[in-house]
Amino acid sequence: MLFDKKSASLNAKKPAYEIFSWREFSIGFFSAKSEMGGQNEDFLFFRRWQDSSVLLGVADGAGGHPRGADAAQTCAEGMTALKNPESSVSKQYDICNQNVLSLKAGARSTLACMKIVEDKAEFYSVGDSEIVYWNSRGSKVYSSIPYSPAGLKVEAGVSEQKDSLTDPERHEVMSLMGDPFVHIHSTTPLELKKGHLILLGSDGLFDNIAHEKIYQILSNSPFEEGFKTLVDRCIKR
Repeated sequence: MLFDKKSASLNAKKPAYEIFSWREFSIGFFSAKSEMGGQNEDFLFFRRWQDSSVLLGVADGAGGHPRGADAAQTCAEGMTALKNPESSVSKQYDICNQNVLSLKAGARSTLACMKIVEDKAEFYSVGDSEIVYWNSRGSKVYSSIPYSPAGLKVEAGVSEQKDSLTDPERHEVMSLMGDPFVHIHSTTPLELKKGHLILLGSDGLFDNIAHEKIYQILSNSPFEEGFKTLVDRCIKR
């Protein structure tokens, strides 16, 4: 298994896909570069402290900026260096941001993660990588705000989430790791329950498939089948 150590990060040169178990959770991951060319600048990361605590997330190197992959790797490695589950994730974000700034190349990256301790989860995000959390009835418990004009329109109720996929300002991101000051969107601990579903991903996913459609794909069959269907959909797109 890829994530068989206490911490690991992944940047896949070829499509990488796996489902594994942790406690009573099923966790799936998928990473692939665009067939349009270029390198995969996304990094997935997983940090396990003990049987009851874990940190996982995604960092997406910003296209159009130099050394995007280096910025994403710096964020992923910085987050897996978090000492223990009691350590401040927000402070670790600040450390990661200083490390990206130290690259001195104008590099930028998104950073979205989830920390689970016992039966509670906290969410953190910078940029337009997203986190969506549905309960067993399909209602959103939490949805991060992509820090872009399109994302803020959805948050303000000016437009629907599905309409943001075609918004001309979708790719304009106003806060990224590597900026002198970053806007960290975070939550208090939220209780996890059986049947709940959480998805973290880069804009490679969320710019192509609306939240509602993603939930339909994942919820119409057992998790393993639904996740494989979503992976196949991503590969085709």
